Amino acid sequence: MGYSMKIRRNDLVKIMAGHSLYKGRIAKVVSVCKKTRRVRLEGITIKRKIFSSQNKTKNPENKEEGKLLMFHMSNIMFMSSTHNRPVRIGFYQNNIGNKIRIARGKCIRNGLLG
Repeated sequence: MGYSMKIRRNDLVKIMAGHSLYKGRIAKVVSVCKKTRRVRLEGITIKRKIFSSQNKTKNPENKEEGKLLMFHMSNIMFMSSTHNRPVRIGFYQNNIGNKIRIARGKCIRNGLLG
């Protein structure tokens, strides 16, 4: 069963928890998996070397290849471009009935995210 996600593809997020190499980095969301509540972030990869003989045709010099890491939703926070800081996301229903994402938190007067 899928869950509703407040973070969508192409959003900027900040990694708030996890390994010290990745904590505090800001990245763009590449894909979202609703079933496991995890996201893939652009540019944050784990490096691995390929030594197998089957992959010598694909990678003859045994260069390092990167695999995009997946982060759980609880470890990241939406990065607001208007407020220049990580914020929580909520929903607001306008007069027409459309759901609009808004920023929630301290000292946020105009919560619209655009």
